[in-house]
Amino acid sequence: MPPQLAGDMVVLVHLLFILFVILGGLLVLRWPRLAYLHIPAALWGGGG
Repeated sequence: MPPQLAGDMVVLVHLLFILFVILGGLLVLRWPRLAYLHIPAALWGGGG
């Protein structure tokens, strides 16, 4: 895998994680079982 592609993939995954931390609460309203992933991600993303 070329280094440029690997770097782009890391940035994409990071941005998707940030969006999940911020907007994941809205997804939990639709799919409550997603809370098992969102709560730890939100705690980790919030630094606590």
